Amino acid sequence: MLGYVACFSLFTHVLKVIPLGVAYAIWSGAGCALTYAVGVICFGESISRNKILSILVIIAGVVGLELSNGH
Repeated sequence: MLGYVACFSLFTHVLKVIPLGVAYAIWSGAGCALTYAVGVICFGESISRNKILSILVIIAGVVGLELSNGH
């Protein structure tokens, strides 16, 4: 619960600097990648080339959004 409160508090500060679409994409992409990493490390989920490639595509999309923003 404390993590959610911290996350939403920080997110409001981030929105003062980064547009909503980019900030949400970063938040979602990081959440997907970290959830996958926790699944692999803590729960022994399988690692495959397709899963890694999919995470990299998410990261590339977030980076593309940020670069197209003019930063």
